[in-house]
Formats: sequence, C-alpha cells, structure tokens
Amino acid sequence: MKSIKNIKNIINRKSFIDFLIAIDNKKDLKEWSEVGGVFDFVRKILKKWEPDIVFDIGCGKRPTLGTMMALNYPWDVISIDPKIDTNLCDNIHGIKLVKSKLSDFNDEYNIDHKYGLVLCNHSHVKENEIKELLEKFDDWVYITVPCCVDNTLKGKYCINYIDEHMWTTKNKIYIYTKYDQLNIEDLY
Repeated sequence: MKSIKNIKNIINRKSFIDFLIAIDNKKDLKEWSEVGGVFDFVRKILKKWEPDIVFDIGCGKRPTLGTMMALNYPWDVISIDPKIDTNLCDNIHGIKLVKSKLSDFNDEYNIDHKYGLVLCNHSHVKENEIKELLEKFDDWVYITVPCCVDNTLKGKYCINYIDEHMWTTKNKIYIYTKYDQLNIEDLY
C-alpha cells in the first residue's frame, strides 16, 4: 500500500479548495505525492530563511507546486514551463504563469539582488540554465527532484533525501544553498 503522507500535506491545507480551483480540479495523486514531499522540505527551510521571490521551474501544464507556494506564503511566485496552461490560477494572487523555457525567460521581473527560492520538481531544465538563474540572486536555495534530466549542481554542497512517500522511484530530493547559513543538515 502506498503512503499518503505527502498527499495529506496538500489536502489538509486550508487552501486546498483554492488549490483545486486553481488547477482546474485536476486530481493527480502521483503528482500530489511528489509536490507534497517538496513542499514539506520547503516549509522546514522557510522557518530559517525567507526568499523575496519563488520560482517553480518546469512545472508542466499545471503549476501545482507554484500554486501551493502562492496560496501559503506571501512571496511572488513565477511558474515557468513551455507547456503551462496560462488560463489556470486565475483565483490566486501572487502567482505569475510564464509559458516559456527557462533559457528563453525574459528577466522582466527584476530579480537581481534578491533572495530566490528555486524549485525544480521533476523538471527537464538543465544544470547550466539553473546556474544562470541562480547567479542573478544575492542568496538562494535550490531544491530539485531530477527525473530524466540531471539538474543537480555539480561541485556544490547539498543534502539529499530519499522521500519514500513519493509515488515514483525518482524520489531523491536535493537541497542546495549559496551559503550554508541554513545549516541544512537540521532539515532532515
């Protein structure tokens, strides 16, 4: 029997009804199990560090992780994917849906000199594209769960964790920071 711990992370939120409306009532328990695991780590990080902006990169048609972030935290969220349905999330304040590859993303949001939280949950974006985005921030936290594209940061300090509650075998979460001010070992 599959664990529903990560799914509960989503459905037990007060914002769950708004979440469902934002993603056009699409129920995808596998995806929710993945998003719930990353969201759980994000909640731990945000107890110690606050971003100015959140990027949900390569989210696919539905920005489920970006939607959870926008519903539960006050920071602007930018969800980017070439297949994103920009008609979603009309009921959510603080989320911007960008139909684009990250490599083609126009820096119209003036993200220089900010603290950035960058999330890549099963994203097909490449390491060099992520590095280019991270270079724009004074400080950043990067969380990725690679799937068929390895977008881990080589040579950078990180922690990684296998989330047994994700309904996929691609369930290794990597957390990177620009500086080790988070003491990320405490996040386990």
